[in-house]
Amino acid sequence: MRKYLDLRIAFYEESDTRIAAEIGQQTASVQDALWVVVSPAAASHPTPTTALAISGMNDVLNSQGYTKAAW
Repeated sequence: MRKYLDLRIAFYEESDTRIAAEIGQQTASVQDALWVVVSPAAASHPTPTTALAISGMNDVLNSQGYTKAAW
């Protein structure tokens, strides 16, 4: 999550569109890696607590799209 946060901040601080695009690609890779970690846990322990954690992760990742659209 720390790397994801750092990339999100870097994206909005970067003025070079080429570098910003690279940061966007790195962000997508980190998002994929986060889902790789949480998906097996959700499948193997389908509890309300796990569902809440997955929902929270989904909200974090969705906020990128909302923020980018607003920006």
